[in-house]
Amino acid sequence: MTEFNRPRLASALCAGLFVAGCAGSGTGTGNPVVVMEAGMPCLNQALPSLDTPSELGFSAAEVLTAFAGDIVTPIEWRNGPIDVSGGLLGFGPEQGAGELTISLAYDGGELRQALLATGMADAQDEPVANQDGPVSSTFAPNCRPHLSIELPVTLTTQGGALAETVDTLLMASAADSLELQIWLPLDELAGDLVIDELPVDGAVDMLRISTLVDTDGARGSIDALLMLPGEGDETLQFVTLGSWPDVDGWQPN
Repeated sequence: MTEFNRPRLASALCAGLFVAGCAGSGTGTGNPVVVMEAGMPCLNQALPSLDTPSELGFSAAEVLTAFAGDIVTPIEWRNGPIDVSGGLLGFGPEQGAGELTISLAYDGGELRQALLATGMADAQDEPVANQDGPVSSTFAPNCRPHLSIELPVTLTTQGGALAETVDTLLMASAADSLELQIWLPLDELAGDLVIDELPVDGAVDMLRISTLVDTDGARGSIDALLMLPGEGDETLQFVTLGSWPDVDGWQPN
């Protein structure tokens, strides 16, 4: 369970999978946008089409082909109520073993690649086809080079807790690997998931769905963002409601 203070909420929500998405993905004109990711400047540049090769060695079309159709995985819901700071957190209607289906449906959303921007003046840069700006061929782990694909994603669970379709960003660091991190306001859910018990003065406004899918299968979690009163600032905690499969210790990046 992750805990941090409310003043860090904005940065915490944007930390992890989609820093580029949080910072803004640009205007779609092809002009490069530099954003900060893990302390390193990343060049975030639009790609003109699904088939455009990226500097990572694969295209967005290859990613979507690899994950065409539904991604279906077992999910293990925790048995509530869950012990948390200050009391108990109860939820329903699903607990125990279930099933999660993730469906991707690309409909022409923006395509971008994120590359390291540091040292571009010294790099032997070549422009991407039909792009206005150069793209650095220099990569670094802190920048996490990746493709991002804007598309609708549908999340459904066997027992009806989730039945959500949202526009989000898919991140791919390889043609056969994707990551998603989706934030859902609790009061806007189409599914039946409810939080029915909370610590005194506690509140849950948001759910976070994080998943990694690759050749080894899918693993991820559904987490409630629990807000509790503290001295001065509110305390925020991520409380895992369910995970898939039941991977001990797995956490989103």
